[in-house]
Amino acid sequence: MNVLVVDDSKLARLTLIKSLHNVFNDLNIGEAENGEVALLLIKQIIPEMVFLDLTMPVMNGYELLEILNKQFPSIQVIIVTADIQKGSKERIDKLGAKGYIQKPITDIKLKEVLTPIIESQAHE
Repeated sequence: MNVLVVDDSKLARLTLIKSLHNVFNDLNIGEAENGEVALLLIKQIIPEMVFLDLTMPVMNGYELLEILNKQFPSIQVIIVTADIQKGSKERIDKLGAKGYIQKPITDIKLKEVLTPIIESQAHE
């Protein structure tokens, strides 16, 4: 499975990538520091799943999520953020996010969010 981690914090990206490798096998993981770089990579590798921070320079997570929902609706987008407000959650749901994980990332949180998504894909 091709996965892309998008976060302007290198430490946050590395932490999530480490957790992904701890929890799931056979992942090809790419990384991007903002939505603009991510969009270029997405067009090249077309990942099945994108982990997306909301607050980033150049192109933020909301902007990228809107583009992905229109141009790549099959990509599963998981929002990874430090603080998810009610209004933000409603907005990301409307824009097509499949779930969200609150920072700091733990292997347990990651598994709780991803297992149902991966299992539903396996049954399709």
